[in-house]
Amino acid sequence: MLKAFFPPELKSIFTLGIFYPQIITGDSVYKKKSEDELSKMTITQKVFYNMTKNDTLFIGELEELKFLSKDPTIKRFRFWEYRKGFANPVVYFFELTNSSADKTTSLELFIKGASLSFVKKGGIII
Repeated sequence: MLKAFFPPELKSIFTLGIFYPQIITGDSVYKKKSEDELSKMTITQKVFYNMTKNDTLFIGELEELKFLSKDPTIKRFRFWEYRKGFANPVVYFFELTNSSADKTTSLELFIKGASLSFVKKGGIII
């Protein structure tokens, strides 16, 4: 499940399918453990099990990095990825490209015609 907390004008990046959770999590499917199975796991096993879960993902702090977007056909963004059970978020950077955009293209129209051209995991936010 993807939960997102960010400016509504950027929501279409996700609703149009330009960026989606499997870009971060991959297509892996984890086997959900029962309460009985979880109770029999060691602490280390539980930590690794929680690290592989991809059913809870929160995206926040999404913003356009305007100072890095000099070309009107490219816009760069960053967001923080939060996962249940982890204390600190991870920062990601991504770039959208819309070859038909110019200086007068609104953000909404830019996103509608854009495609994902770059994604990079930055690191843990402390």
